[in-house]
Amino acid sequence: MAFPRVLAAIFVFSAMLLALPETSRAQTFTDILDFTGSSFADPGIVTLAQARNGNLYGTTAAQPLTGLGTIFGITPTGTIVLEFGGFDYTNGASPAGGVTLATDGTIYGTTEFSSYNADSSGVIYTITTGGNNYTTLHQFEGGDGSFPIAPPIEGADGNFYGTTNGLLHGLPSTIYQYVPQTQTLTSLRLFGKEVGLYYALTQGVDGDLYGVANAGGPNKFGSIFRLSTSGVLRYSYNSPGGAGGTYPIGPLVQLTDGNFYGTAADGGAGAGGFVFKMTPGGVFSIVYNFTENDGQTFLPSTGLTLGSDGQLYGASALGGANDAGTLHRVTTGGQYTLLYSFPSFAGTAASLVQHTNGKFYGVTATGGADNYGMVYSLDVGSPPFIALVQSQGRPGQNEQILGQGLNGTTNVTFNGVAAAFDIHSDTYVTALIPNGASSGPVVVTTRTGTLTSVKNFRVSR
Repeated sequence: MAFPRVLAAIFVFSAMLLALPETSRAQTFTDILDFTGSSFADPGIVTLAQARNGNLYGTTAAQPLTGLGTIFGITPTGTIVLEFGGFDYTNGASPAGGVTLATDGTIYGTTEFSSYNADSSGVIYTITTGGNNYTTLHQFEGGDGSFPIAPPIEGADGNFYGTTNGLLHGLPSTIYQYVPQTQTLTSLRLFGKEVGLYYALTQGVDGDLYGVANAGGPNKFGSIFRLSTSGVLRYSYNSPGGAGGTYPIGPLVQLTDGNFYGTAADGGAGAGGFVFKMTPGGVFSIVYNFTENDGQTFLPSTGLTLGSDGQLYGASALGGANDAGTLHRVTTGGQYTLLYSFPSFAGTAASLVQHTNGKFYGVTATGGADNYGMVYSLDVGSPPFIALVQSQGRPGQNEQILGQGLNGTTNVTFNGVAAAFDIHSDTYVTALIPNGASSGPVVVTTRTGTLTSVKNFRVSR
């Protein structure tokens, strides 16, 4: 069975130190932060989140038996600005999945555990970016789900949606909704005990929730699903195995063509996993096959990230020049580029994030100076851009915009329609969605140039 080798590649920590990064003409890889041990060690499935202040935030799950985990914040160059280690079993333990920036300016996350026994199995929390206000919002008690790993996402309706993962504990996995106004949690969908929900959901422009189960289903190889925010299952595509692929992983990403893209960790024509496309209606196709043991990417271990150049970026646990994992790029037309080969096993398990400075950032489970994992950057020469905290809204609402050099903002447009705006800092502005705006890119003009959103903004009426 293939799944154990994927788990081993992603989650088993290597005993070797990760060597110093190498540089090619086209891109630069840099180790910007080394985790040091105890609670500040062993990140899990962590995709970093950019906050209003331009810094990046994430979590470490903690070295086994030595700590309970840490929420951290760093500048884009790796200087630590937050190291919150105040977890205990009352307010959570082992934040394994990273965090999400909310429209209230705080970051939301989950802990996998919250008690010494199995009756209290994780929490949802929020914390300010300065770390001075940590609040437990909900404690899972089994009936509404157990052992959440991925952070919840904030939907267009202002509610939060997430997954719990009971796979390793003999419990059902669930999809839940958390309503901050009433502080209530509802289980929207109950999945079987053999279904693994490790990853965050994605909300499509149609308002529905899209995600992957990387285990379980009729064929035992995982599935891709679409769910309404009220819990109605629109469809579930079950991975068939073999050339049809096994174990979809990572959050899905929706591109401007309306389709969702993701990765299968194994199988395919080359027996090394593949990049796939799923239409909102559930039509599945393979975009690019990775080939086992060909010196390129093998066993993709993360979901994909849409770059500002319109291409898809990801990582693998194996393959590359040293068979220790890669960073790679794939176009929607199936053109593959190897960007970086890790010199020794790094255990990359979570999708990259592109900061608005143009660089990509990622987290490894091993490697770094102390072999407890590291944060790295990958510079492929992409120029700065802006990011939207929410990619849809109604005229008259405020849209939150992240970037850099924003103190010099002179104009903001929504698909060409000018908007009133307020400058809050050099990395954060808000703009009033104008009447007459239509769906399309948001453009911020500054004294030094223009910055365009990677995702189109969708005007809802």
